[in-house]
Amino acid sequence: MAQFVNHCPSCHKNALRIRRIVCESCDLTFEGNFEPSPLQRLDPDELKFVEDFILTGGSLKDLAAQMDFSYPTVRNKLNDIIENLKKFKETEKFLDENMSQEKVLSKLENGQISVKEALRLLKKK
Repeated sequence: MAQFVNHCPSCHKNALRIRRIVCESCDLTFEGNFEPSPLQRLDPDELKFVEDFILTGGSLKDLAAQMDFSYPTVRNKLNDIIENLKKFKETEKFLDENMSQEKVLSKLENGQISVKEALRLLKKK
């Protein structure tokens, strides 16, 4: 199975959205405008780092030994990933807080967001 692509190969921006989700078992299909999670927005090297970090039980010392890098190098890489995740979360928060009532209702009508999500966004207004 192909890996999730998180950057447009044409314009190289992090602007891709998931439009279709299909169950491999029963072929049930969901279509809409699904937002990738902050972790899905990491580039493949960053995602591999996070996976390896988790598999070492969160030990930077063990991860540094496994990668044959110094502890400070691994710590700096983790700090960079943390900053990227914070930026993604801040962007999501900004978009949520600045979405007009009309836009929320339009997204709901077009099936881009759920009723629950629309209510959450409208309660913030």
